[in-house]
Amino acid sequence: MFFRSISLLAFATLFCFACAEKNDSTTDADQVTDTDETSDQATDVTNDELLSDNDIVSEPLAITPGEGIGAVKVGMTYAEVKAAIGTTEDVMIYNRLAIVTYPELALEMLFTSPEDFTLVDSGRLIAVGAKTDGQFDFAVTHGMTKEAALAAIDESGEDVGKRIYFPSGFSLEFDDAELVSLIGVFKPYVPKLEPPEMEPCASTKPALR
Repeated sequence: MFFRSISLLAFATLFCFACAEKNDSTTDADQVTDTDETSDQATDVTNDELLSDNDIVSEPLAITPGEGIGAVKVGMTYAEVKAAIGTTEDVMIYNRLAIVTYPELALEMLFTSPEDFTLVDSGRLIAVGAKTDGQFDFAVTHGMTKEAALAAIDESGEDVGKRIYFPSGFSLEFDDAELVSLIGVFKPYVPKLEPPEMEPCASTKPALR
């Protein structure tokens, strides 16, 4: 009777121990599964965020003849351009004409300034150019041949060698291989065969000598 009781007790103990191990194993598996699911969710969130950031970075800038490129519009002041796309250290100015470059956007701009050798906030944007390293939305793309570029445009322009100017307010610049290397935007103009009559200078600043 004693040994029977011992056997029953041992069986019950082993049974309980086995059940406890089974429950612990299931709990560990559940924990691993929960950890994996949490990790997957975190990975999904991270990937979504990265995709969102990449979409923003790679969004092409629209080139609009006579108006501008992306948020940069012809006629803006230097202060307005900085407010729209930030600042840059790449500024060169001489005799009231400043060339400002934004390498990360592949944009090159031409400003006038009331100061001879300083581009001030009141300086005015007169032209903006799309360089080869950027992402842009336009009928003509960088690297196009001259023939293909002209075929993509329903407008005749003034060919002055490596550049063609179009009255609607844009220009195409070509490299030595006659491939599009720069697309410029400026105010529209009306071609005239005869130059207009000269008018007196309105500036009060002394001329450079």
